[in-house]
Amino acid sequence: MSAARVIGAEPTLEALRARAACMDIVNASLRLVDEKRALSVLASYTEDAVMELGGAEVSGEALEAAMRSRDNDDIRRVHVPGQTDFWTEGPDRARAVTLLQLFNLGPDSSVVPPVAALTRLDDYFVRSDDSVWRLARRVVQPLAGG
Repeated sequence: MSAARVIGAEPTLEALRARAACMDIVNASLRLVDEKRALSVLASYTEDAVMELGGAEVSGEALEAAMRSRDNDDIRRVHVPGQTDFWTEGPDRARAVTLLQLFNLGPDSSVVPPVAALTRLDDYFVRSDDSVWRLARRVVQPLAGG
């Protein structure tokens, strides 16, 4: 078990590297969904990754189908990540909690849409045998909107 996290303590170089790699996954996964390339997000997930939304868990072929449906729907969306709290839980495990705003774009690009949803993402990362960080579990918790 890792030592207790001390908020405000200067992170180690290894922790900074882990943060950079994991935040790359968080940001790229949101951008790729926005670009209708959600299926390619799965390359940064573990083979047994689980996504939980509203208490329902999706993995394997069902997770792939969910990503494919995002690629094929007619909704133009933009995910805007806000604050992220990140910490390591050992040499090969890390966590991140991100607050996220979702905007659904309309046909008129001169109109700024209201926030469609406010969501909390709880991400669980593991470092694989090839030293690459991957997302093992994502818990999507809607806070407001839908």
